[in-house]
Amino acid sequence: MVPVPKNGTPKDSSLTPITIMVVDTIGLKKSRVLLKVLLDPGSTKTLISRKALPRGTSPIPLQQAKMVTTLAGTMKAAEMVHLRDLRLPEFDKNRRIDEQKALVFENKCRYDVILGSDFLTKSGIDIKYSDGTMNWFENVRPMREPWALDNKEYVAMADSINIQQEDELFGEDWLDSYLTNTILDAKYEKIDVRDVSSQQKHLTKSQQQELEKVLEKYSKLFDGTLGVYPHKKFHIEVEPGAVPKHSRPYAVPNIHLETFKKRVETLSQNRRTQRSWY
Repeated sequence: MVPVPKNGTPKDSSLTPITIMVVDTIGLKKSRVLLKVLLDPGSTKTLISRKALPRGTSPIPLQQAKMVTTLAGTMKAAEMVHLRDLRLPEFDKNRRIDEQKALVFENKCRYDVILGSDFLTKSGIDIKYSDGTMNWFENVRPMREPWALDNKEYVAMADSINIQQEDELFGEDWLDSYLTNTILDAKYEKIDVRDVSSQQKHLTKSQQQELEKVLEKYSKLFDGTLGVYPHKKFHIEVEPGAVPKHSRPYAVPNIHLETFKKRVETLSQNRRTQRSWY
């Protein structure tokens, strides 16, 4: 924490990466309050102040208490909660992070949440001290003096967010996921059905043999290639005058980007789709 003398003039004028955040649920409890947030690349963990927890929240006890060093001081935490549907509306009110674990700290702190490197790396947020900016893809926000997020500015932000919420509502379209959990690459490799059946150690020998017979019957499904449905063509009847549903385009989650590129490349090589860009 930066000390502030009685005359209100700080001893340290360094800029600090601070912003605001909205979280849908904290530990399964609804939370629509505006949270003051410190973006701290020096902290390995994300933390939340106990005073920011909604009433009735039941944090999960840790097996062992942790000490985490942050820009706001060293925090002790013995419990954790899950934050779900996180938004940083100063950057982009439409982007959402599905989930983030946060350690619960008791220390007195001017921030409600400290987003550590675990969150910043996953989300792609870049803190640039060289030019005093916080960058989240195409969105750039200036850092603030540590004392700048005062009550007046905070209330103004809260009013702005409330207006946006009333205009946009909290519909499913507004909550389209931007950053989600990791997905694995698709693997197109020929599978030996005998190996698959023999690896099912919870089955008896005779059950493994029965499984092998079933898989062998459909061995074409495991040859490692992409196929097409060879049977009846389907025709879907629609009501007269029906109009196709239109939805706004959405970005591929950053955490899925490399997997998405590999998938498009595989499909284009197998002539299952046409690659026009990525």
